[in-house]
Amino acid sequence: MTDYEGDLDWHHFWGEYLDAYVDTLGVPDDLRVDVTEHLASEFASAALWTRVIEGSKEALADLAATGVRLGIISNADGSVGARLRDQEVLQVGAGMGVPVDCLIDSGEVGVQKPDVRIFRIALDAMGIEAHQAWYVGDMPGIDVVGARAAGLHPIVMDPFGLHGHADYATVGSLSELVSAAAG
Repeated sequence: MTDYEGDLDWHHFWGEYLDAYVDTLGVPDDLRVDVTEHLASEFASAALWTRVIEGSKEALADLAATGVRLGIISNADGSVGARLRDQEVLQVGAGMGVPVDCLIDSGEVGVQKPDVRIFRIALDAMGIEAHQAWYVGDMPGIDVVGARAAGLHPIVMDPFGLHGHADYATVGSLSELVSAAAG
């Protein structure tokens, strides 16, 4: 995998990802176009991320308690901030959830991961330099590529241990991330 420098044809890359996804699902040829279009629309909508993983709110609070500053970057449709606030997971500043310094939603800022600009928007909002930041994501082709290109230290959330031999750091849970941050 080459690091994304902003010249990669992201739409082509994303299309290849969706094609591989459809292949893995074993979708018949006559349904490929419809299924691919449906998947693209589902991934474009933040509605995919509606379930709060058990223990994640507490682990996020524990992570904040270590003293690390938190920010969120999401490829979504502009609704992630409201959804996380309504679920009392987190919000920018004080509230019912864990306070974070920023929440950057690609649907609001007009640029999406792996483009380095979205990472720079978050770094600027937090007033920190890239070398000071970890970026935790769940999709290496987007999160690792983009974080590396922007100069951040990438970590992949890998609850099933699928990326054990990768050339980037992984954690199985937010609790493991808390241990790493506290250590």
